[in-house]
Amino acid sequence: MRHREECDRKPLVSVALATYNGERYLPEFLASLANQTMREFEVVASDDCSTDGTEDVLKNNNLCLSIRVFSSATRLGIVGNFSKALVSCKAKHIALADQDDFWHPDKLEKMMRRMRDLERLHGDSIPILVFSDINVVDSELLSLGESFFRNGRKSSNCKKLSDFLLSNHIPGCSMLINRALLDRSSPVPDAARMHDWWISMVAASFGVISYLDESLMDYRQHDGNAVGARMGADGIGNRLKRFFISERTEAERSAVHSKRIRANAEAFRDVYWEFLDDKVKRDIDLFLSSGHTVFNRLKFMLRAELGESRVRAWRMLSLL
Repeated sequence: MRHREECDRKPLVSVALATYNGERYLPEFLASLANQTMREFEVVASDDCSTDGTEDVLKNNNLCLSIRVFSSATRLGIVGNFSKALVSCKAKHIALADQDDFWHPDKLEKMMRRMRDLERLHGDSIPILVFSDINVVDSELLSLGESFFRNGRKSSNCKKLSDFLLSNHIPGCSMLINRALLDRSSPVPDAARMHDWWISMVAASFGVISYLDESLMDYRQHDGNAVGARMGADGIGNRLKRFFISERTEAERSAVHSKRIRANAEAFRDVYWEFLDDKVKRDIDLFLSSGHTVFNRLKFMLRAELGESRVRAWRMLSLL
């Protein structure tokens, strides 16, 4: 266990944690934080009106962790809750965290090492996002696929904005970002599909994205996931459910999802258009016009890391 003086140091990293009814898995996650080889970090927890013992776990744990807890008076939802945690972070570097995952002891140390290398190269005024591979596990932390990127549709080669217009590749729990990226991506608008997706889009447009090819955490999949991993053609935990969904229901879901994706891209365009270079602007225009012609769909699909199967990507683009 850490000595008290180690806990009182100025944090190099703020761990932004959004919680909601996380009492079941939260103690394991906090224990994995307490075992980090890098010591200088704080935990910034935003709780979204939990009705179980989540706040008690955060406030009364016997681990030597610096935890600041912010409670909401009304439900904010996952994007609003994470946004609240992010804007409350004090450190120059911010790691996003989920309440039900399990971090390997050297996660922060290795990600900060890569971050420092990039900041020496590019300067700390450039938005930087570092992300690692993750080990997908079940509710008992038993491996389901080992590598999120090697076994799934998402690509670790995602670098440019077009890679993030149709689908997000980088789970927030695998991210470490610098203050420049947080400032550039805040506030996350209500129209944003997800907070981590928005941050990735900003990093791809204005900064640097770097992949650390090593699984540094266990990404737990269970019935209560707000967002789950998609491995291969099916989402873990949803395979049987997907099997019984009719084509009509799936088409309706795709239509709703495509509308949200379009709203996400339009919100990004509206916020950042005047700051984007011409190539990025053309990519956004091509994406938003993909529903109009077969040629535009094909052109976009050849340019981007899709993060979806080609059949699903085609369907989603045709509905934009």
